[in-house]
Amino acid sequence: MRDRIFNELEDIRKKGNYRAIRYIKPLSATRLVYEAKEYLNLCSNSYLSLHVHPEVIEAACKAAREYGAGVCSSRSVSGALTCMRLLSGR
Repeated sequence: MRDRIFNELEDIRKKGNYRAIRYIKPLSATRLVYEAKEYLNLCSNSYLSLHVHPEVIEAACKAAREYGAGVCSSRSVSGALTCMRLLSGR
């Protein structure tokens, strides 16, 4: 079984279809550093650059201070944070 999985992964790599996570450091709304080299980010879906807007960042910090960073379980087990209800419009 291990050999079969290894061979399948090797085949995927050889075909150029193996996906790996790239760890980047954002510099701005449009620029980033990857492996010590600066790049223009042409694949962002943050069309309005809200991910770097000071008010959005402050709101995220405020929410993290008030609610923490999660409930440490699935929503079906421990429930969802009450702030998520506001986002869902319910």
